[in-house]
Order: sequence, then C-alpha cells, then structure tokens
Amino acid sequence: QAWLERFYAGNFDWLIVLTGEGLQRLFAAAERAGESERFITALRTVKIAARGPKPAKVLRTWGIKPDISPETATSAGIIAALSAANWYASSVSLQLYGEVENPALYDFLAKNSKQITKIAPYIYADKAADQHVLDLFEAIHLGKIDAIAFTSVAQIKRCLAIANQYSMDL
Repeated sequence: QAWLERFYAGNFDWLIVLTGEGLQRLFAAAERAGESERFITALRTVKIAARGPKPAKVLRTWGIKPDISPETATSAGIIAALSAANWYASSVSLQLYGEVENPALYDFLAKNSKQITKIAPYIYADKAADQHVLDLFEAIHLGKIDAIAFTSVAQIKRCLAIANQYSMDL
C-alpha cells in the first residue's frame, strides 16, 4: 500500500515491469483498496518499460502501450533497449520477479538513475505452509506423483530450502 501511495503521488519517472503477473498483482492490490482507476491513471502518467509480451499485454488491456519494449524478453534485453534510448531517470521503480534479485538490471538502473525503489508484488507461502510442501515430497517419494512442473525459480528455491531445513535428500 505504501508503494501504491508513492506511485499515485507521481514519485517515479519510470516503472520497469518485469512480469505481467506482477503487474496484475499490483492492480489487484489497488483494486482491493478501491483504487483501480487511480492505479490505471497513474500508469498513464509514468513512463513504462515492459520486459516482454506478457506485461505489455496486461498494459494493453488498460489501453496503455509501454514506452520501451525490448526485442528480447530478458533483463539483458531491457538493459539494451534502455541503453539504446540513452535512458536516464530521476526516480525509477523496479517490479521484481518474485523474490529473485536482478543484480545486472539493478546495477544498470543505479548507474542511470538517482533513486530506485523495488516492489515485490508476489505473495509466497509462509512457514505455516511448509507442511504442504512436505506432503508434496512424501507424495513424490511414495510414487503418487510422476512429474512436477515449476513455473518460477522462487518455487524451486522454496522447495530446496524446506528440504534442507528438514534434512531431506531430494
């Protein structure tokens, strides 16, 4: 909510959006507070760099086109696109991808802006949900699950951390 208030107040020249899901989660937070229109209005007043087609698609649903979209949907692509535009910002907000830090992009932004504010809109399970992961491990061990697909590095890191915490061999 604090980040949203800063966003509404126009504290950022640029918003760097790495994922469509993260952007939707920011919108959902605004919507829960009854401020969905305020959020979209603020999006229209800030310059936006969207890392790939997914955040650009979310923006288009609100009639917004990103100012910068790299040819390759990677952090290196964002850096290249911003570099080609001789990019500089007084204040930028970087929407993180999960809990994963992005040192190369962050370093680039730090060299080319006065202030960086990170926002991590993803919500992950807390310690109370560890049992669900342990139940998953047991189901895999018992052969009840043949395959599993992870959709983010953060999920893998969480599973490995829980396995390590409980001294499990995966």
